[in-house]
Amino acid sequence: MEDYKELFDEIISLAWRNFIRKFRRGEIMASEKSLSEVMFQFCFANEIQSTGREYVGSDKVLEVNLETKWSNPKADTVQPKLIDITCHIIDDGEEKYACAIELKFKRKRDAKGTFGKDRMFKFYKDIEYLEQEISVTEKDKPKPSYSEGRFYCITDNAGYFEKTCQDDNADNNIEFGLKNNASTTSEKIHVKSLGDVKLEQSYFVQWESHNIPRNDHIQKWYFLEIKVTR
Repeated sequence: MEDYKELFDEIISLAWRNFIRKFRRGEIMASEKSLSEVMFQFCFANEIQSTGREYVGSDKVLEVNLETKWSNPKADTVQPKLIDITCHIIDDGEEKYACAIELKFKRKRDAKGTFGKDRMFKFYKDIEYLEQEISVTEKDKPKPSYSEGRFYCITDNAGYFEKTCQDDNADNNIEFGLKNNASTTSEKIHVKSLGDVKLEQSYFVQWESHNIPRNDHIQKWYFLEIKVTR
């Protein structure tokens, strides 16, 4: 299992580096209409698939899928939860390693990109979903649904990089966010309109920032990767 973990880490790390490089150069997501979470999902999945072909060799397969149904049997959502990207290393017809990936793409010019506790709650909720995916066992199966999870975010809104929020618990307001060079909280967060979220672990947050030419001027963009493992 450890060999497959190392293999996948090499693939996903290189795919992420290549994605950022192409984004910076305007080789992908260069136009205004292509700056969206859907295109982020498509372009990053394509980069993972392309990189995987170079690494796994002829004896293995890296399968990459979009919008995979969340397999947690304890799901309490009204609508089925869909995982943005799933990756599976197949060796001799058997799945050996799998990763669930959640993505966020936020632009400051877009109302949905506005920094606030409701937005940050949803970021934490995605990480919570990933934690559950790598810890639950499906019915009649002795192993978790996924071997690991990854959370990726791209934004040009410095608020996500610089700020934190406070939850709505009047007794003890919990500060939470994805502030650079800080850690996520593992305390329960309550937001009145959305409910509760609680991460099992605390994750160190380290954004990567780049000044990128867009539309005849320079924009600062921020890139984040969080590894969710058992």
